[in-house]
Amino acid sequence: MHSLKFIRRISIILLVWTGVFLMMSFGYEDRTAKNIEIVNWDEGGISSPTLKKVEKDAARVSLRWLAKGKDFSKLNPKLPSEIMNDIFPGLLSIYRSELGKAKLVTKSYKIHTINNPAVDRFMVRYKNTEKWALPLKMGHKETNSEEITALCEKFGLVIDVHDMWNEEINFFYLKANRPLNLAAVAPLFENIQGIVGSDLLISDNNGNDIVATEIEGGWQLDFLLKFDNCFERCEKQYIWSFKVTEITSTGAKVEFLNEGGDEIPKWMKKD
Repeated sequence: MHSLKFIRRISIILLVWTGVFLMMSFGYEDRTAKNIEIVNWDEGGISSPTLKKVEKDAARVSLRWLAKGKDFSKLNPKLPSEIMNDIFPGLLSIYRSELGKAKLVTKSYKIHTINNPAVDRFMVRYKNTEKWALPLKMGHKETNSEEITALCEKFGLVIDVHDMWNEEINFFYLKANRPLNLAAVAPLFENIQGIVGSDLLISDNNGNDIVATEIEGGWQLDFLLKFDNCFERCEKQYIWSFKVTEITSTGAKVEFLNEGGDEIPKWMKKD
């Protein structure tokens, strides 16, 4: 009887090992391992447009986290380097990841943050009779206002577009060289003589987005694909969630967590 039990145990062990061997032979892998990747990158391998888009994504995500639902204008105009140096490489690591789900949201669906808060440009309206605006009317991207020049130099802003608003008012766009909290910058221009208002040109919450949640050792980053009646307000969404930890200046550990939401329409599906 003991010999029979021993033989059965040996048979079970052999069957298990045979199964493992067959799985390895036919290319089966641990599904958990497929969802985790250590990503290392350098900026030389990433296009400049991609870097700029992800940097703006990181800025918007950072500002939302700092504001925690409060008015963005109450925050500092310049983004704290400690949080940008955390979220930016974390986001960029997902963009550079070879994980299937990471490539799906970044390469196929091309999900980025919605333009809120404003971090790259805003509009200023002014009375077209102001003498300091003469260079603008002559086609130059500058003014004779010392106050405007000082603010532009302080925050790294350049005049991008100039045009007529109506018979009495003209406008120009100010573009930031690097992402800024423009909700705190734009009001400073409204104190200048002749300027009648500013517009942050932000979108409502009606489009794809990225949401960050702080977790132990890093961040959870949710990529939101929105659809259905988006001309008015998107009524449905689908979410892919990732975890980024062990963040350095050149990479991070990226883990795909889960996905779910409303069913994506067939015409939108990329996978």
